[in-house]
Amino acid sequence: MMKIRYTALLGLLLAVPLSQAAGLPDAAALISVEQQVIGADGVTKDVRYQDRWLRSDGHIWRERVMPANAQHESAHAGHDHHKLDFSTAAMHVWRDGKGQLQLSMVRREEREQIRVGQPDFSQAGFDGSWETASTLFDARALTQLKRLNQASPVPGAVWYGQQGKQRYLRVLWSPERQLALRIESGALNSSDRRRVTVSPQALPAKRPWQDTAGYKQRDYMDLLD
Repeated sequence: MMKIRYTALLGLLLAVPLSQAAGLPDAAALISVEQQVIGADGVTKDVRYQDRWLRSDGHIWRERVMPANAQHESAHAGHDHHKLDFSTAAMHVWRDGKGQLQLSMVRREEREQIRVGQPDFSQAGFDGSWETASTLFDARALTQLKRLNQASPVPGAVWYGQQGKQRYLRVLWSPERQLALRIESGALNSSDRRRVTVSPQALPAKRPWQDTAGYKQRDYMDLLD
């Protein structure tokens, strides 16, 4: 039953019309992701990373925060693989004049933008949902969750959630910011768990996509040659 409800919830996330995202207030945040999985072999795997995120004037920008001691990609990948590795590229999503989603992966060090067509969104790590990108959780999906009687660490924010026999989902939603501030999910037996913490930040004086005007333009399909 829980699996069915999660599937329905995901479908709802992907079905939100683009027009619903209009009028969202500008917002900036630091997104911290923590994930733990205990495999069938007894090995525990922990994943932690942070992204800088910005929503402004119909644009979304999400970029990995790179620790000073992070290994360079070339230490683990050959040149050809590096060309297709978007893990450290910034993701720029926006809507064109017809309301169609556009996606570019931006490599600052190489000073290039890689345009990705809709058929290849998933290859760049984008699920194609403007609502998920712009609010981090679809507000309409909250109607599928139960409002929880749980104290919020943020004034005005509200906890929602659902729990089945095996899994749980909890979301801390800010109506004022139109933004999910925390998303917690996982298995009740603690075999896997994931927590996304969204910490609002001051808006930057200059939007990052304004710095890419002189970048080299490339097409994702060209990288496959």
